[in-house]
Amino acid sequence: MRRFLVLLTVLAVISPALAANFTLRTKTEKYHLVLDTDGAMCGMNQLEGGGWEAHCSDGPNEVRANTRLGCLASTGPGYCGTAKPALHPPSFNMLLCPSGKKYYLSSGIDAENSCKIDLESGWKRCESDDLQNYAEADCEHGCREAGGAGVCCIGDTDRCPFEKEEEGETDDD
Repeated sequence: MRRFLVLLTVLAVISPALAANFTLRTKTEKYHLVLDTDGAMCGMNQLEGGGWEAHCSDGPNEVRANTRLGCLASTGPGYCGTAKPALHPPSFNMLLCPSGKKYYLSSGIDAENSCKIDLESGWKRCESDDLQNYAEADCEHGCREAGGAGVCCIGDTDRCPFEKEEEGETDDD
């Protein structure tokens, strides 16, 4: 339906471990969701008041995004971001701020990556089950802290591998 300005692309990727992929497009952004687990499936729901929410899940692991707020909370080896992920992406979740700044966060432990978000304050934290590996960012201060194997990087910079596309690469899904 063009009136919602949302185009959806569901991709099936066959690899040693099956991965579920979903691209949610809005008028201004494209959110790539990947859940790199066996049995993962993706779907979409219409939100009350308009807009759409996409999700990939296998039960205990999940990654979600919606057309109003971008990447939401996630658990397990999932990826959500506006950059195209690698075939086997690490578990990263993007915080998109009203200013347009993007921060990619991960606990660094794929199977244990759990990301929480507070939409009112523009805060996101990803952590491992034992809380020893973590990264945190907010829209006011950027990357705040990281510990253990945790990683936080600013999108659209050389230090953040999730925003740079290879030369000659196109984004024609």
